[in-house]
Amino acid sequence: MNYIVSINSGGGILITTQGEAYQSKLTAIERELFDSNQLVTRKYLNEGNRLYSSFQPFEFMKKLIAGKFEVIDYISGEIKNNEPTQDSWLLRKI
Repeated sequence: MNYIVSINSGGGILITTQGEAYQSKLTAIERELFDSNQLVTRKYLNEGNRLYSSFQPFEFMKKLIAGKFEVIDYISGEIKNNEPTQDSWLLRKI
């Protein structure tokens, strides 16, 4: 299922991504992709179960939003209680 969000110029959006704090969850091959600022995706399709996850390096996100959004605030994820937290991005539509 795809979701399309329409945001007017000047409108804001808050998104979260799995960034640097999630590197310990990546395989060696995934880490190579992540370290080269590429999107890392996982999808598992088992009968009765679907799992999709993606990991977004900071520079990948900056390229993705360039010319479309202004970064108002960015909070990098961290490790809390031995678990990673997501990056938070507050963006304004250009």
